[in-house]
Amino acid sequence: MSQHISCRKKSDEEHFTQREPRTPLNRVYERIVAQKMSLKQRKRNKYGIGSETASLRYRKELLLLTTNTVTNSESSNKE
Repeated sequence: MSQHISCRKKSDEEHFTQREPRTPLNRVYERIVAQKMSLKQRKRNKYGIGSETASLRYRKELLLLTTNTVTNSESSNKE
């Protein structure tokens, strides 16, 4: 079953790369595929999966949290 799906995906990609004259229906289908891809990409960017910036952002937030707690504990000790 999975093999059949993978073959179908490949043929669809070839179908769009090889065919020169594009019918309006094909254009619509291509746009839908592009939207789905961009949605996946947006989700990936939102959650930072597989991106270096996400780990940096996480480290930065962690650093901010630790520094805030340290300064808070120091200020409470002074009182």
